[in-house]
Amino acid sequence: MPRPILDLATALANVLGGSFTLATNVFPSPVRPAGDGVPDEAIFVGKGTQPPPDKLFRGKEIRNAAIQIRSRGERGDFDGADILADSIRDATRFMDVSPGSDLEDYMSVEAVDSEPNSLGQDDQEHWEHSVNVEMKYVDG
Repeated sequence: MPRPILDLATALANVLGGSFTLATNVFPSPVRPAGDGVPDEAIFVGKGTQPPPDKLFRGKEIRNAAIQIRSRGERGDFDGADILADSIRDATRFMDVSPGSDLEDYMSVEAVDSEPNSLGQDDQEHWEHSVNVEMKYVDG
């Protein structure tokens, strides 16, 4: 059964590569403050506002999981935070859902924002952004 938040966090860490690793600085969770094992620069994958499913037949439905990816840059570094947000947007434009991919259980996974949303700074002076993603899959 698909687990959209964990599946997208895993795929995003793999697509971004480099220094991005699941459970190190890519988290399938709400935003957590920097410190205690959570670095300044981090990505958080969580739920957005959920639209209703599309009903099919025999108890099946198409789920339209609305996921929000929030990113946070290093303290005081707007340019770095903006580049990270653009990388996330680019990575989620049309993610690979082919057999054998991290997202093979989905019909489609794609960003719904043209540009990342700037959320301003948190109380520790980290610039934050968000990218909203829709993940479609059959359930039931």
